[in-house]
Amino acid sequence: MSVSKRRLKYYSLEFYETHNNQESIKNQKDIIETFWSNYNNVLNHNPLQLEMDIKNNKFCLLSNDELEYDYPYLSGYFISAKINHKPPLIDKTTLKKRDNPKQDTEGEEERTHFVMKIDESTNEIILLLESRNVGITVNVILRYLRKFLYNPNIYYKYSIIARDNFIDELDNLYQVKACDVFVEKQIIGSESLNFADLSDNIQEEISINVKAKRKKSIKDTVKEIADKFLSGNESKIKRIKVFGIDENKNPVVINTNEAQLDTYINAELDEITKIVKSDDILLKMKVLLERM
Repeated sequence: MSVSKRRLKYYSLEFYETHNNQESIKNQKDIIETFWSNYNNVLNHNPLQLEMDIKNNKFCLLSNDELEYDYPYLSGYFISAKINHKPPLIDKTTLKKRDNPKQDTEGEEERTHFVMKIDESTNEIILLLESRNVGITVNVILRYLRKFLYNPNIYYKYSIIARDNFIDELDNLYQVKACDVFVEKQIIGSESLNFADLSDNIQEEISINVKAKRKKSIKDTVKEIADKFLSGNESKIKRIKVFGIDENKNPVVINTNEAQLDTYINAELDEITKIVKSDDILLKMKVLLERM
């Protein structure tokens, strides 16, 4: 059985409405159920309207396959594809090329899986989203939801869900392999370094990469750096990015500035297409949200 390691990110979503220049937050359950009703109406009567243009010759739609609304969960996957792009095909065994037979209106199907959980206690929607370079973003998903609400006065906000505590997350790492320490650029011209005169062309932050020796961990060193930064005792440090592995040997990245909660799972692949099996990954994603 082939598997693929997939990164998942957590977001908090909220929909609002403006009326007479006044902003009010919507009931998020009503938002999802309105979307669900309208989506299914379009699916049954004019499915071509399910498509939404993104940019750069890309479009997306919410697939009806594996799509499920079982309160408080909405789960499924978006399909995205790039059209007007058909470079020639090349055979690895012969290095021979041939014209790509696909039409200008056709593109390779890419899937982005998601699970949403309606949290009525906080009136927010928790989104667990598969993170892929060739997939779609949280902003595109929210645009898609808004499209089927049919109310121009409704808009959305979203934020990342951050890790509870940077030091706790650091303690939970099995090993720390490396750490990027971002410091103010003035350190280049400081008395201790005196590497060069400062230039306006240099970004405000520069990074210092600290790496562990092979098979070693620098967790204690990174904790010491983090303690100084988080306590405010080291003003030159602007943020810290830590690269480690958890007890299951999965890669983990924690960041004091962009400390988005994320995780990795192993998803089964179809043996022929090598596409992730949607039923497998969605089940595993739902289990993760149930634990929140």
